[in-house]
Amino acid sequence: MNERIYLDYAAAAPLHPEVKKEMMRAEKFWANASSLHKEGRAARAIIDNARLSIAQSIGANTDEIIFTSGATESNFLALRGVLEYLRIKGQKPHLVISKIEHPSIYEQARFLESMGLEVSWVEVGKDGLVNVASLENSIKENTALVSIIYANHETGTVQNIAELAGVVKAKNPKTLFHTDAAQGLGWLDVNVGELNADLITGSGYKLYGPKGVGFLYVNSRANLSPQFVGFQEWGKRAGTESTILIAGLAKALKLSKDWPREKVRKLRNDLLKKIQASVPGVILNSQSSSSVPHIAHFSFEGIDPQILNIALDRAGLASSPGSACSTGAVKVSPVLEALGIDIKKYSGSLRLSLGIDTEDREVAEAASIVKNEINKLRGG
Repeated sequence: MNERIYLDYAAAAPLHPEVKKEMMRAEKFWANASSLHKEGRAARAIIDNARLSIAQSIGANTDEIIFTSGATESNFLALRGVLEYLRIKGQKPHLVISKIEHPSIYEQARFLESMGLEVSWVEVGKDGLVNVASLENSIKENTALVSIIYANHETGTVQNIAELAGVVKAKNPKTLFHTDAAQGLGWLDVNVGELNADLITGSGYKLYGPKGVGFLYVNSRANLSPQFVGFQEWGKRAGTESTILIAGLAKALKLSKDWPREKVRKLRNDLLKKIQASVPGVILNSQSSSSVPHIAHFSFEGIDPQILNIALDRAGLASSPGSACSTGAVKVSPVLEALGIDIKKYSGSLRLSLGIDTEDREVAEAASIVKNEINKLRGG
């Protein structure tokens, strides 16, 4: 059997060897970082240094970084924290999100809407970019928070966050702006000043860092109601911090500055071209000029996405129909619906995502496997 090809790095990446070394070093400082004794202070120093490293990586202050268990919790804290803070004060906040958000935002907004919160859903164009007029028209006097994903988890489309945040704040200076940057970290520049966002989500395991850790950047404009009440993380997120995971996250983010973005972009573009040229009835949902370097997303005519991905897996190719956070649930992707794709006709969604060590050979073999398996499924 040929060696398997893993092209699902948008779902998870392995621990970088240097990250593993850093975590093993931090493992020696296993004491509770909230303790006042020498061992506790040593563990606290590891966390403080990691917080400083992350803050420097994104141009933030150390007191603007809150450690969490990952991107899902960071997104939860951003939305619930801002909205509950205002509701406790007797206000009726309004939430605005795009129709192409990650499930951890999208489903949370749906739940909040079902509980009576006012939510507006911003349209996107066929290119996956947020409709600026739709966004501007959604902003009202009581709009508390806008959340727009930086790099889409399915198609890889990158939003101009600085422009969108500017539109929002010009319409209502009191409105806060959040962006989920979990899929963009490492592949895109993330600088809080340049993005003009008040809250930014990041996580470790797509950065070749550990699972179970992430962060939320929160600037001084944003007030949050904690979801876990306690004294850790500036009183915004209770629970004993994991020194090992936090050290690994900081190291992974630092190493990502040297990722071979353009090399991976070229490989991704080659993959798009090979599949487009060899498989009829395909739509490319990743535009090479406006997407992260590593994601290629396709919609194939007359193909069941689950059956396709099972067939690819059996043929030795690890892939995904879309976001791994919703894989297994047989339902239409809200992202593809928002793009206006004829889902009944182009039913076969496929996301292939490259890593920093993906090789030309793997791209060529992956394209060949996709072609062969689709031909089989179509009876060819």
